[in-house]
Amino acid sequence: MKVSLPSPFEIENKTNQAKAAQPTPKEQWGLFVEKLNTAIEEVDALAKNSEKLTQDLVLGRADNLHEVMIAAKKAETAMNLTIELRNKAIEAYKEIMRMNF
Repeated sequence: MKVSLPSPFEIENKTNQAKAAQPTPKEQWGLFVEKLNTAIEEVDALAKNSEKLTQDLVLGRADNLHEVMIAAKKAETAMNLTIELRNKAIEAYKEIMRMNF
């Protein structure tokens, strides 16, 4: 059985490629902001869908109360999660501001 090890140049080359593939802090921040905006848009879409289904039910255009209630709970849960994430972010910011450097 023949066993071969990669040369040090191959290892160095792969390491350099891995370093080149990592995003810069500015790119990482942009990705974070993009994901955050997408998440907020999804919460907004859930709220709008819930509101529309509720209006349809009140006006007699929807027959399925079950779907309306599920949509309302999804929107409520998403909003509660968003609020808790905001609260944790504010808490973390305040904690950082209290630190002595």
